[in-house]
Amino acid sequence: MSQDARFSQRLTTLLDPSPQLMVSPNQPVLTVLAQMQAQKIPWAWVLDPDKGIKVVGSLAGEDGIRLALAGLLQPGVLVMQAMNTSVVQIQVAEVEARLDDLASLWEWLQDQQAQAVAVVDESGALVGTMTRERLQEACWAHYRELETQLQAALNFKDGIERSSPIGVAATDFTGQQIYVNDTFAAMLGWSKAELMGARSPYCYWPEEELDTITKAFQERLDPNLSLKGWDLIFCRRTGERFPVRLLTAPWRDGQDNQVGVIASIQDVSVEKQIAQQLADYQHDLEIFFRQTLDGIFFMMLDQPISWPQGDEAAQEALLDYVFEHQRVTRANQAILEQYGLTEAEFIGFTPRYYFAHDLAYGRQLWKNMFNKGRLHMETDERRKDGSQVWFDGDYICLYDDQGRITGHFGIQRDITEQKRIQQNLQHSEERLRLATELSETGIWEFSLGDGAGIWSQSQFRLMGLDLQTDIPSYQAWKDRVHPDDFEWVESAFAAALSEKTVLKLDYRVVLPDGSVRWMSNRGQGIYDSSGQAIRMSGVMFDITERKQAENIQNSLIAAMPDLVGHMSADGTQIRLLSFGTIKSPNPDKDALPGSHLSEILPPDVYLKRMDFIQQCLQTQSLQIYIQNLELDGKIQYEEIRVVPCDQDSVLCIVRDVTQRFEMEQQLRESEETFRLLAENSTDLVMRHTLAGINLYASPSCEQMLGYTPQEMIGQFSYDFFHPEDIAKINSFHQQVLTTVDPSIVAYRIRRKDGSYIWFETISKTIWDPESHQPLEIQTSSRDITERMEYQIMLQETEAELTYQVEVRNAALLEALEYESMLRMISDRVRASLDEAEILQMAVEELGQVLNLNQCYLSRFNQDGTLFSVIHEWTDGLPSILGKSFDSLTSIRAQILQSQTLQYCFQQDALGWTTILVVPILTESEEVYDFISLCRSKEISFLHGEIRLAEQVANQCAIGIRQAHLYQESQIQVAKLQELNQLKEDFIHTISHELRTPLTSMKMALTLIDVYKHDPLRVETYLNILRLEWNRELNLVNELLELQALESGTRNFTLISLDLHTWIPELIQPFYLRCQERHQHFEVDLDAGIPAFITDEHLLGRILLELLNNACKYTPPQQSICLAMQSAASGLLITITNTGVTIDPAHQSKIFEKFHRLPSLDHFNQGGTGLGLALVQKVVELLEGEITLVSANDITTFAIRLPHNTGSLPSTNLT
Repeated sequence: MSQDARFSQRLTTLLDPSPQLMVSPNQPVLTVLAQMQAQKIPWAWVLDPDKGIKVVGSLAGEDGIRLALAGLLQPGVLVMQAMNTSVVQIQVAEVEARLDDLASLWEWLQDQQAQAVAVVDESGALVGTMTRERLQEACWAHYRELETQLQAALNFKDGIERSSPIGVAATDFTGQQIYVNDTFAAMLGWSKAELMGARSPYCYWPEEELDTITKAFQERLDPNLSLKGWDLIFCRRTGERFPVRLLTAPWRDGQDNQVGVIASIQDVSVEKQIAQQLADYQHDLEIFFRQTLDGIFFMMLDQPISWPQGDEAAQEALLDYVFEHQRVTRANQAILEQYGLTEAEFIGFTPRYYFAHDLAYGRQLWKNMFNKGRLHMETDERRKDGSQVWFDGDYICLYDDQGRITGHFGIQRDITEQKRIQQNLQHSEERLRLATELSETGIWEFSLGDGAGIWSQSQFRLMGLDLQTDIPSYQAWKDRVHPDDFEWVESAFAAALSEKTVLKLDYRVVLPDGSVRWMSNRGQGIYDSSGQAIRMSGVMFDITERKQAENIQNSLIAAMPDLVGHMSADGTQIRLLSFGTIKSPNPDKDALPGSHLSEILPPDVYLKRMDFIQQCLQTQSLQIYIQNLELDGKIQYEEIRVVPCDQDSVLCIVRDVTQRFEMEQQLRESEETFRLLAENSTDLVMRHTLAGINLYASPSCEQMLGYTPQEMIGQFSYDFFHPEDIAKINSFHQQVLTTVDPSIVAYRIRRKDGSYIWFETISKTIWDPESHQPLEIQTSSRDITERMEYQIMLQETEAELTYQVEVRNAALLEALEYESMLRMISDRVRASLDEAEILQMAVEELGQVLNLNQCYLSRFNQDGTLFSVIHEWTDGLPSILGKSFDSLTSIRAQILQSQTLQYCFQQDALGWTTILVVPILTESEEVYDFISLCRSKEISFLHGEIRLAEQVANQCAIGIRQAHLYQESQIQVAKLQELNQLKEDFIHTISHELRTPLTSMKMALTLIDVYKHDPLRVETYLNILRLEWNRELNLVNELLELQALESGTRNFTLISLDLHTWIPELIQPFYLRCQERHQHFEVDLDAGIPAFITDEHLLGRILLELLNNACKYTPPQQSICLAMQSAASGLLITITNTGVTIDPAHQSKIFEKFHRLPSLDHFNQGGTGLGLALVQKVVELLEGEITLVSANDITTFAIRLPHNTGSLPSTNLT
C-alpha cells in the first residue's frame, strides 16, 4: 500500500506493506478463497461499496476451513454468509496519538486478541492493515532507537558531569548524599566515594548556614514553588569557607515521586573576587581622580556635533557653537588649584572663558584637537587672579556610537615653574659659556663607543685646533698628548672609568706648532642603568705657567744651604725639599719619604724636636731653638726653625750655626772683665746665646743654685726652668730680643738638689753696633723665694676659698644632674616593661652623664666563670657587645657578694683603664648581672658617681623584676587564653556534635508531618528519629562519663574477674557482627592469666570501644584479634586489625576528643569521636598506659594494666 500524503511517515511504518485483498460481500466464497491461496494472503477485507467502501467484515483461511467442516462450503455461498463481521478497527487519529507510546498500542492489540486490525480514516474507509508482527518490529525498532538515544544521553550526561563547571549534588529525605558530580567533589576537596552515602552533608554545611539550608530544603517540598537561587557559604575539607550560588529542585524517581532535593552549586569565589576587585578598581580610580597631582577635567557639548573634516568654513561655524555650548562638567581638585577656582566656579566654564585673553589662539587649538581626535600641547592660559600659567596637557575627544564628538577630557600639568627654571637654565648656560671662555677653561665630552666628542670653544683653543675645520673626538685629543705621557695618561683614564672615580691628572700636550704645554684634566665617567660606562666628560685648563713657577721654586730650594723638610705632626717625613750643606746622622733615612724622626735623630734630640713641633702646631707660630750633635767626633751646632704649614704638618729648616757659635764663644772670652765683675756680685750674673745656651755664670751660681759655673756653661737655660713657666719665659725671651731696654721677669728655676727657687731676672740684649743685630743676652738674677712664698701663700688662700665655692657649686650642679638622670630612669622603668630597653637606656645615660669612654652591662654564665656583654654604650670605641670574657676569681667573688668595686685593668682599645663594677641584685639577693663603667686611668670615680651608679643599678633591678613580673603575667595570660580557646573549641565542637542529630531529628519530624498519610514513609522517618535519638543519647552519656573521668569524680568498684569466663560473654556479639561483615574474629587468651582485680565496667568499656572501632574500620575479608597475656608489669591487652593503616598525621591526634576518621569507616557506621578519648582516660584512671602502632596495613592498640590495680581504693579518686 502506497503512502498517503495525509498521513505521517511513522504511521506508514506500522502498516503491513504486503498487498491487501479487498472483496465485496456479494462475491462467491470459493472464488475469494482461491484468490487468497493464489496470492498467499492469509485474509481478505470485505468492503461494502454501498457504504463508501467501509470495512464490514473479514474473511480468513480459517473461516473457509470452518465452512468446509460444517459442509457449508458450496459454490453458491457468498462472502457475506461466511465473513467474520466482528472486525477490529482503529482510526488513524488514534494511531497517530499513540505513536509516541508504542507499548500502550501493543497492549491494546494484545487485549483485542487479534492478529491484525484495520486502520480506517474518519469516514471508515480502509487505510491499511496493522499486524502483530509489523507492530512488534516497529516496537523493537523504537526500543533500539530509544536505547541509542539513552546511551547518547548517558554519554552526554557523563561528558557534562566531567566538564561542567557547575557542581551538582542530591540528598534524600534521610539526609544521605545520593548523588554528587566530579566538579562538586573537587570543589569541596573530598572524593565522590567519601561524599556518596554520607549520613548528612553537614561536612560541608557550616553551622551558621544550617537554618538557611534547611529552609531551602523544606521549600523544595512544596511543588508549587518555582526554582529559587540561594547565595550561601560552604566549607571545604580544609575548613576554608567559600561563597556558592545554590539552585534547588525536587529529585524524583521513575514514578515521579519526590525522593529528595537536587541542587546545582556554583563556586562564585572568583566572581565575588572580581566584583570586589572591580569595586576596588572603581574606588582606586576615584581616589586617583581626586588625589592625582595632574589636573583632570571633562568638557561635554550640550549636543553632539559631526565635525566636518577639511571644510574650513563649516569648522569655523561649528566652533562658534562649541565655544558657547561646550562646558566643564567634572573636574578634580588639582585642576581647580591650577586655575585658583572653586568647583562651583569652574563647573560650566566654556572655551570662551579659558581663552578670553586670546580667542584666536584658543579656536586654533580646538580645531587641531577636533581634526586629530587628540592633542598634546603646551598652552598659555590665565588663572582667576589674571596671572599667567603654562600647562603641558593631553586632550582626547569623546565620541558617541555614531562617530559624533560629544566632548573631550584633558589631563594637564602646571609647568609654569618648569618654564621659569628653563629660562633661568638658558641664562645660566649662557653665563657658564662666558665664564669658561673668559677663564680659558675647556669643556669636553666624548663617547666611549665611537669616540665622538663635544668640545667648547676654549677646548679647541687649548688644543690648538680650529673650531670650523677640526672634528672633536677622542682620537683628536689622543694625537695631542705628549708621547712620553701618553701611556700613563691613558691608563689613568681607564682606571677612573673602571673604579668610577674622578679623573685628576696633569700632563703635557704638543700643539700643532710644536710647542709643549702643561694641561690639567678633571673628568667623570657617565654610566647607564647597568653600570656600564658610556661617556666621559670633564674640564681642562692650561697650567704651564704654574709648572714653570714650581720649577723656579724647586731651583731656589735646591740652592738653599739649609736642610728643608716637610714633616707631619707625628714626626713622619712627608717630603725632603732640600738637603743643603747639612750633615745628617742618618742620610739614607733622612732622604726617604715616610721615614720617622726617631729613625734619623738620637733619642734626646728627637724628643726635643717633637716638643717644638707640637708647640708650633698648638701656637701656629714660628719656633726656633739650637741643638748640638756629635758628628765624626765633632760638635755641630744647628739652629732649628719650625714653621707651621697647616693644622697637621710643619716645615723644619735646619741651619749649621757651628761657625757662628764659635765666634760667639770668642766674644765671651773677650768679655772676661765682665766676668770678673760678675764674680764679686751676690746676684747671679749670666750671659746667654740668643737661643738660650749659657755662655757664662758668676760664682754666686754655686751658692744660689748648687751648680758650679763650669757646670752651667754650655747648658740650655730652658732645661732648668719650671715646666709651668717655660711658656712665659719663652714669650719674655722673644720680647727681650726685640727691645733695647732691660726687662724683668719672675720665674722658678731648679736647683741641683731638684728643688725650685724663685728668681727675679733682669735681662738685656747686647746688640752689634755695626749690623744692629742682637749678639747675646745678659741677665742678672736674685733669689726672691721668700717673697714669692708669702705671695703664693696669699694667692693659695684666696684660690682655696674660690675653689671651695666652685666645688660646692659643682657638687650642687652634679647632684641636680644626677637627680634628674635618676628621675628620668625611674620614669622610664615605670613606663617600660621591656627589660632590654630599660637596661640599654641605663648604660647609655650613665655613659653620657658621667662622660665615660665605655659603659656596658654583663651577665654571668651558670657557674660564674664567664660573663657576656649584653648591653653596651661606647664613645667611639670598638664594640664588645655579645662577646664573652673570663671572669677574674677575686673580682667575681666580690661581685657575687654584692660589693661595688673599683680597679684598673688593661684593655686592648684603651690601655690601662679605671673600671667601676656595680652588681645588680635580684629578688633573691643574688647577682647575675653587673654594670661596668670605664674611663681613663688618670680619673678615678668619685663617691657621688659611685653612689649614682649604685642607684642606677637598683633602678635596673627594679626594672628587671618588673619586666619579669610582666613576662610571667603575659605567660599566665597566654595560658588563660589557651585554656579559653580550648574551652571555646570544645563548646563549638560539642555543640556541633549535639546539634547534628537534633537537626536530623528535626528534619525527620518535618517529613513525618508532610507525609503523615503515607505509613511507609512515616515508618522510615521514625527509624531515622530513633537512630538519631540513640546517637544523641550515646553522645551525652559518653560526654558525662568523660567529664567524670577528667574531673576525678568517677567512683569505681574493684572485683576479681576470671577473664577466661568473663571475656567470652563480653565479646559474644562481635562474632555475629564480624560474620555479617565478612571479617575474621580471633581471641587469644593466655591460659596462665590469673584472676584480675579491676573495675568490671571500666575494663569492659575499654574492650568494647576498641573492638567496636576495629569492626568499624576493618574491611571485609580482613581479621581482628583480641589477645591477653600476663606481663611482668601486670596485664597486657592487644587488639589488632588488618587491612587498614592510620596516617601518621592522625596518629598523634587519635586520642583527641571528636577526632574521627570517616574515610576509613567502610560501613558508614559513624560515631561521636569520643570513644578513644574515653578509653585513654579510663586507662589513665587504672594507672595503665595505652599505645598505638599502625603500619603496613596492621593497626595494634596495646593496653598495659599494672598488678597494683587491685590496691586502688574503691572510692572517689580525687
